[in-house]
Amino acid sequence: MCMISPMMTRTQILLPPDLLQTARLYAASNNLSLSELIRRSVIAKIKPQKKISVYEAFKRLAIKNRDLKKLPKDFATNDKYLYIYP
Repeated sequence: MCMISPMMTRTQILLPPDLLQTARLYAASNNLSLSELIRRSVIAKIKPQKKISVYEAFKRLAIKNRDLKKLPKDFATNDKYLYIYP
């Protein structure tokens, strides 16, 4: 169970009236606050990703993009690729 901690940030969400009423009823019937219900729902839906090193991130990116066509050798220094060619 998530407890309110000093590290939490207040935020605002917009819900249609019928969804808000349903959420409040569900929270009350389960002895939860609306905030706790929303926190649990977000945690259940969004799984935290394991942190990886910068090296590993670039390695994955390189492997993912290795099948792309080769870029010209002057791609990083020649502005024509940015401003002239679409």
